[in-house]
Amino acid sequence: MSLIEIAPRMVRLAAVALLTTALTTALIGGVSGCATLASDTRPESTHTPVAGMPKPPPVPVAGMPKPSNSPVIGTSKPTHVPVVGTSKPTIAARAPGDVVSAGTSLRKGQLAYKLADGSFVVVDKSQPLPDAVQSVILTEIQTIQTKWDRATSGTESGNLGVALGRVRLRENAATGKRIVMIFFTKNDAPRPGGYWNIGPMPANIDLRTQQSWTRASAIGYAREFVAIQKNSEIFSIIISG
Repeated sequence: MSLIEIAPRMVRLAAVALLTTALTTALIGGVSGCATLASDTRPESTHTPVAGMPKPPPVPVAGMPKPSNSPVIGTSKPTHVPVVGTSKPTIAARAPGDVVSAGTSLRKGQLAYKLADGSFVVVDKSQPLPDAVQSVILTEIQTIQTKWDRATSGTESGNLGVALGRVRLRENAATGKRIVMIFFTKNDAPRPGGYWNIGPMPANIDLRTQQSWTRASAIGYAREFVAIQKNSEIFSIIISG
């Protein structure tokens, strides 16, 4: 075989050898890359995570409970428990006749009675009326009593009796008491020369207890009436004359 025939054949062989080498290198590189990628998925991989990418969830360890964000059922919020037995503010003790201002808190059964000068005094329905309050009621009785003495007809006297009854009802409400009035009537038909009137009294009371010849008997009748009442302490007898 001549040199001219051998040269082309050698070139072909060299090209085949180069191609074989390149394919072998590429194959080895591919296998190595696959091995590297496979190693990244192992738990002990030490590759640094890429910034901005979420961290992979931790791999649970066998036997350890999984963390849970679920709320605990049955857990109640703390509540403020009211203090049992807390007492109300104490109201200062007031005695009948004490001067107080309007709106003063008083104990049960007590009222603030307004006098003509605008001041207030304490009255207690279970205690005797203060002198200042008795004076006010007595003046009202005497004003009507004077008109009654000057009455010229039975109708006029009757109207004054009604007016006196209204005074009694008004003072009952203002004091919390039940007022019994005793006063002398000069000019009235039943007894010539006048008599002592006890009233206003309940209609079912014997008339003899409402019209007496003497002051002493009138007071005696009134006291007997009060004494037989269940709540006698709330009555107050006021005598004019």
